[in-house]
Amino acid sequence: MYYQNVQELKAVKNKRIYSMPYTPRNCDRRVEYPLDLLIVAKGCYPDLFQDIKVHEFALKLYQDVYGVDRATAEEIRSAQYLDWTVEYDF
Repeated sequence: MYYQNVQELKAVKNKRIYSMPYTPRNCDRRVEYPLDLLIVAKGCYPDLFQDIKVHEFALKLYQDVYGVDRATAEEIRSAQYLDWTVEYDF
């Protein structure tokens, strides 16, 4: 009931809505905080950040911080609800 007209929002119609990584409480203390900032920056200023691919940045972040391989980093990205970044080459 609360969201029945959300599809009428200009941002939704123009596909200018972005999903953030899964954020439990204390989001300012999380390792993934740089991803939050990058999604906001790229969403607000796509021309300035067109050379950055969030989906690749996320993999590198997970690999560097957690010391995991690429396949595991891809699983982490998916678990954080960031598959859309791959789908939209964001």
